[in-house]
Amino acid sequence: MGVLTGKKRPKLCYLPTASADRTDGILAWYKTCASLDVEPFVQESFIASTRQAKGWDEVLLSMDGIVASGGNTLNQQAIWKAQGIDLVLKEAWDRGIVLGGASAGSLCWFEEGTTDSRPKELSTVTCLGFLKGSHSPHYDKEPGRRPLYQK
Repeated sequence: MGVLTGKKRPKLCYLPTASADRTDGILAWYKTCASLDVEPFVQESFIASTRQAKGWDEVLLSMDGIVASGGNTLNQQAIWKAQGIDLVLKEAWDRGIVLGGASAGSLCWFEEGTTDSRPKELSTVTCLGFLKGSHSPHYDKEPGRRPLYQK
């Protein structure tokens, strides 16, 4: 990550909104980062103002990289929009802060893509649009993704 950020010990933020700030995912983040030369941080989205004195911008824009979790992309996007996190992430993108993630954490940066975030069937979801085009996480692993994506 130092190569991508240009920093010797980059500050990396895990943003687990799509996984509803699950504790096991947060613990896995810290475990993964333990062997890396990074300064790990977690920014939960399910917060209370009595527990968080800094704004989204103060936290996220102070990072060298932001990694979004996998999980429910539709809920992630709704929460980010409701909280104004989407606008802060756009500023992070414009400033050159490295953005990444897997599954919902990769889909979120595109204009749209396939998701299993709704009941009964796969569907499409509109995302942040920082990367032009569409994305289909799990395209090769889940049989229903390919026909929906090609449609």
